[in-house]
Amino acid sequence: MKKAANNEEQVRAESVPAICRSFELASAAETSSEDSALSFDAMRQALIRRIEFLLRENTGKLKSLLYRIDVDESRLGEKLRSGKGGFEAEVIADEIIRRQMQKTRTRILYREGRL
Repeated sequence: MKKAANNEEQVRAESVPAICRSFELASAAETSSEDSALSFDAMRQALIRRIEFLLRENTGKLKSLLYRIDVDESRLGEKLRSGKGGFEAEVIADEIIRRQMQKTRTRILYREGRL
């Protein structure tokens, strides 16, 4: 069980910089790596603000980023239509984070030779 918790911490720690790079969230990426929960929460809040901005100012760029990150369109659309899960920017942010963490888990498995 402890190893699973460590793996999840590693996944979060490796996902934060990737998301920060994709969405130009420099301040969240610079948060102390000693407290991964803090940096993860700071990244999520910064990502939500960035998505809110892109929804208002540049939806084309947001769509392009979602495509590049490979967010599941049908899953995202379903969550947005259902109204479950909060505000639109939060739903989008959580789907981005979910997908990035999924990709990070796969990279870790390859790196450890378990895939």
